[in-house]
Amino acid sequence: MSSIVVQTPPKAEPLTLAQVKLHCRIVNTDEDALLGVYITAARDLVESESGRSLVNKLYRQSHDVFPHQHEGSGFGAAGYYYNAPRHTHRHRTDHLAIKLLRCPLVNVAKISYIGTDGASHDLFPTPEAWRALTEYEIGDQIAANGFLQQVSAITESETGGSSQSGASTPTWNATLAGTTVDGDLTWTNKGAAPTGDFTMDRDSEPPRLLPLNLQVWPLTQHVPNAVDVFFTAGYGDDAADAPAALKVAMMQLVSTWYQNRESVSHLVINPIPDHTQTLIWSQRVVDFSPTR
Repeated sequence: MSSIVVQTPPKAEPLTLAQVKLHCRIVNTDEDALLGVYITAARDLVESESGRSLVNKLYRQSHDVFPHQHEGSGFGAAGYYYNAPRHTHRHRTDHLAIKLLRCPLVNVAKISYIGTDGASHDLFPTPEAWRALTEYEIGDQIAANGFLQQVSAITESETGGSSQSGASTPTWNATLAGTTVDGDLTWTNKGAAPTGDFTMDRDSEPPRLLPLNLQVWPLTQHVPNAVDVFFTAGYGDDAADAPAALKVAMMQLVSTWYQNRESVSHLVINPIPDHTQTLIWSQRVVDFSPTR
């Protein structure tokens, strides 16, 4: 069983009040507060239906156990299903993946779990390599030339508080606390890069988390929500790069709710067939390789 909750609300909505009022052709300010509620509700619905996070938010995704951890004989000495000899290495990778319920993945802060000793333990991701023309935020970390580099400043002023790396690899400062300018970013050397406890696959949809090569997830106590994954997903703090189809779907939902205040009506209303739903489903995250 898995569940997901928002830990940190978004700094802004994907649509501004002005955009929604222009779409709905509203010129007065009498119902601005009501429209704000509709905007939030529309975002919640679109995100739930599509599996995408339009605006950067910190999520907590909970699981009762790590993927495919089993008890009993016949599953290998460690109690993991992949140890059964009839399964290949490819199956092992697929079955051990933690698939995140929101994308695109920005970063993973940590995985917390309750071990068999009853204590809470934390796992941290292996720092990723630097990427050209990629959105980074203050606090993001990458591994470069054996050093951990962290975004400490953004030199270009943006509403969302995130900016892009440069088009080519910068010359990294190898001095502890030394800085490197990279496109819109300033990186600070934090010392030797750690190995980390798991890897992230942010390119897949849904994003995946995997234990390091030839390693397995740790055992947990048999308690509800023994595993918590803390991660950030979204298209930036201002959703500037969010899919246009989902923004249009939000505007249509707000307009419909604004004009039809009740769930029933004595009027004969003719909807555009599957219009809003088609927009949402065109951007829906589909798992073509579901976990067993």
